[in-house]
Amino acid sequence: MLLLNVLLFIQNNYIYGQRLGTLGVPKSMTTKTIDTWYPEYYHSSWLDFEQKHLLGWRITPQDSQDYKYRFTHNQWLAQKYSFRSSHLAISQGYSAVGIQWHLGGGCYLLTNSHEEVTQEHGLPADELDNLYLMLTYRHKEFWDGKPLMPRLKAFIKYLEEMPANPVGTIYARATDINGTEKKHLRLTNAIMDATATNERLDRVYRRYFGAVDWDRTQDMDGKPFLKFKYHPKYSLYAK
Repeated sequence: MLLLNVLLFIQNNYIYGQRLGTLGVPKSMTTKTIDTWYPEYYHSSWLDFEQKHLLGWRITPQDSQDYKYRFTHNQWLAQKYSFRSSHLAISQGYSAVGIQWHLGGGCYLLTNSHEEVTQEHGLPADELDNLYLMLTYRHKEFWDGKPLMPRLKAFIKYLEEMPANPVGTIYARATDINGTEKKHLRLTNAIMDATATNERLDRVYRRYFGAVDWDRTQDMDGKPFLKFKYHPKYSLYAK
C-alpha cells in the first residue's frame, strides 16, 4: 500500500507539472537507470490527450553518485550539473524524451543520446555515441539575465574533459520556438524571443560553436544537422 501511494503521488505530480525534489522518492524504486527513467503520461483515451512537458525528480551533483546510468557521459555530466528526466508529449503517437540539464542561472538544455534517435535521424553508423542538443532555453521564472550561450559552451568543454569519453559527435538543429507547430517547445516555460529565428540560431551555432553542416545527414526539414566543434581529450576509442 505504501508503494502504491508513492507511485500515485509521483504520477499526480508529473501530470500537473509540479516540481519534484529527491526527497520522498526511495532510491530502491530506481529499478531502471536514472537517465532513462522518464515520467509517464497517463490519460484514459485520445480524447483526453493534451501536449505536456513532464519532468522527473531533480538529481543534484551531490546525489548523482547514488544512481545507476545507462550512458556514462550522463554520469560524468551529472557530477557538475543538476538534471531531470524529460518527456515532451507532442501527440498521441509521438514524444520526445531526454535529459533536462540546468546550466545555471535558469538556463536549460535538453539532450538525447538514444539509439532510436540515431536511427530516426539517419545518422552515419559509428561506434561512438552521438549527443543530440534538442533545445536550449532560458526559463521564464528562473533566468538570471545572464547569457545562455557561454553556459552551453562551458557544458561542452566540461564534456571534452571526460575520461574514456564515448561521445564522438555533438549535433543540433537550428530551430526556434515560434509558430503553432512548435507550441510544445514552449511548454518548457522557455522565454519567447521573436529575434531568435532559425536563421539567427544557425549563425550563432556556426560562429560561436564552430558548427558545420554534417554531411550525409538530414533533419525533418531536409537540411543537414549542425555538427558542433568538439574535441574530446580522452576518447574511449582513441587510436
